Amino acid sequence: MAEASAPGASVEEIPKTREKLDELTKAASLQYSLKNFSGAADHYADAVEIQAALNGEMAPENAELLFYYGRALYKVAIAKSDVLGNKVVQEEKKKPKSEKKSKEANGEGSSAAPNGSKAEEKAETVASKPYFQLTGDGNWTDSDEEVDDADAEAQGQEEEQDDFSDAYEIFEIARVLYSKRLEAQDTGDNENKGKGKAELTATARAIKEKLADCHGFLVEISLENERFHDAVADARAALALQEELNPFDHENVMEAHYSLSLALEFASNRLPADQAGKEGVQPEEQSIDYELRNEAAKHTDLTIQSLEARIKREEAGLTSDALTAEQKKEKELIIKDKKEILEDMKTRVSCNNVVVMDLS
Repeated sequence: MAEASAPGASVEEIPKTREKLDELTKAASLQYSLKNFSGAADHYADAVEIQAALNGEMAPENAELLFYYGRALYKVAIAKSDVLGNKVVQEEKKKPKSEKKSKEANGEGSSAAPNGSKAEEKAETVASKPYFQLTGDGNWTDSDEEVDDADAEAQGQEEEQDDFSDAYEIFEIARVLYSKRLEAQDTGDNENKGKGKAELTATARAIKEKLADCHGFLVEISLENERFHDAVADARAALALQEELNPFDHENVMEAHYSLSLALEFASNRLPADQAGKEGVQPEEQSIDYELRNEAAKHTDLTIQSLEARIKREEAGLTSDALTAEQKKEKELIIKDKKEILEDMKTRVSCNNVVVMDLS
């Protein structure tokens, strides 16, 4: 096998061959497994360029590699966000994410669970922090250092936003290509099955899982960038796919309801531009969309119902004589984890109900 190219090397210097594409893809996968997301993104970037040259830029078969490239870019952006303290809506988003451990232990989740990321409440940005400079003959070393730190932070935030924007663009392209693949798959299945009801094939299911993941990542990025109405649209699409693919008490359905409730809640804090200033809307109401807020409460309630159904299923499974001691212990841990999350969710919805009742 040829020697691996240095990450980020000029694509013109890299041979555009299937062998090199496979080599870079394996290298990227290895770096991602080692949590070297920046290195993985560099390798994926080169692989994506080669794949586009071999297949054509918008070939449907490019979707998979683009998805993994977008995921690596997203991880890089999240890492920078954590360092800079620019963690958007983390306090809200973190509650159901603690289920990740039990999901992995139980073998649930789609191929690349988008909700594994955690973003937090956005801190005050440099641009919003007024500061002044003193001039004169004195040696203002401390002031200079503060300004340098502010400049460095601002630059880091710009890079972080670039990474989020790049990841968003890549996921959007992957979504389009997966949609093309699904359309072709559905056409082929319908032709093969005639007029009978087409069953979801393994291939179609895998594509829909990836589509749901793409929408999930797009939701996360939109929430990070405070584009809440965009997040709502993708959250609805993700939920529709998860409900088609999984039962109500499945982890992915629960998380999809929760993500939609978050997006709706944040979007409800500001009316869309086309509604602001509408006749009959009072000035104090311009910043609240009551319909979205009530819908957010509904999906929070559905999140709770899904959790309760999951707990009931796991508790019923404890009575099975086929369980080993280790399996029983694992189920007990899952139940304990779910009950803790359920308690958090009930506290959240009870607080929101006070607001919803006032708005009704």
